Amino acid sequence: MGGSQGAMCIDLARHYPKMKCISQDLPDVVEGIETPEEVRGRVETVEHDFFTEQPVKGADTYLFRTGPELWQEKFAYQNLTAKPRVGKRDE
Repeated sequence: MGGSQGAMCIDLARHYPKMKCISQDLPDVVEGIETPEEVRGRVETVEHDFFTEQPVKGADTYLFRTGPELWQEKFAYQNLTAKPRVGKRDE
């Protein structure tokens, strides 16, 4: 979430060949991004506003790329309390 153009996902996928990673950011940020061939199929970059419900349910890990200290207080609280909305694997 807040993954920009997916650099962290790409780096993680290069180091962990069995890992699948989804990078999410706003439409204007992810538009036109091309995933390197070596990690295609394991790295996906998708549009998502993290102030809305998380569409990816049941992931092992949800990683915020940028720390909440950069957000206004009300937005930091909203994001940090959003975890219950991600759901469980079997939902």
